[in-house]
Amino acid sequence: KNPIYKSSELAKIIKAGVARLADFQRPDGGWGWWKQGDSDPYMTAYVVSGLALAREASVALPDGMFERGVEFVAQAAGREAPPRRYPWQQGEDFSLRSYLLYTLGRADKRRLADPPVKAQLRRAFENRDDLTDYARALIAIALADAEMMEEAQLTLGNIKDRARVDKQTKSVSWGQERNYWYWYDCGTEATSYSLKALIRLEPGSPMIPQAVNWLVRHRQGTRWFNTKDTAI
Repeated sequence: KNPIYKSSELAKIIKAGVARLADFQRPDGGWGWWKQGDSDPYMTAYVVSGLALAREASVALPDGMFERGVEFVAQAAGREAPPRRYPWQQGEDFSLRSYLLYTLGRADKRRLADPPVKAQLRRAFENRDDLTDYARALIAIALADAEMMEEAQLTLGNIKDRARVDKQTKSVSWGQERNYWYWYDCGTEATSYSLKALIRLEPGSPMIPQAVNWLVRHRQGTRWFNTKDTAI
């Protein structure tokens, strides 16, 4: 009897959500943290990755909304200048770059073949030892989407080597167990994306049920730490 299980009610929620996202989209195709202000690469990638899932579920989107968002992500992913989440950042944000590349693969993997984008993907692969567990998993999936399977498998090997194994609970995990407020290496998200990489590249891996076991054991009732990592 809960209205959330009514398809008509869900359709209303989806329609309202899509309309709100369309209203927040900036003229350059991106999204910011608020309706006003500049587009933000991370927030745009977050929206586009969600819209890609929506399209897979046959959700209708306004004409051009998705395509303009993908174009913004492609430009940001292929740009040589360091992508930044915040205006005051100076250095390269490798986790953000990895998320942009991952999102592009989910949204339109053909864009991973764009020369500037492919160059950044290869650069990320070559620097994979310096990435966080979270970013390394994203790059493994992006490499697979780009059909760079040899590089994807090598990256998966790095992921497996860095797994944190708990023999007592028969579980594996990645990312930080402390400092969990960092989206770019939170244990829940890092383990979730590492699990995605395993399922994609080695579906028979014994680490898959072990990673699932860790996620289940760290659930807090019906959720994880916050709404974002719960969604992932």
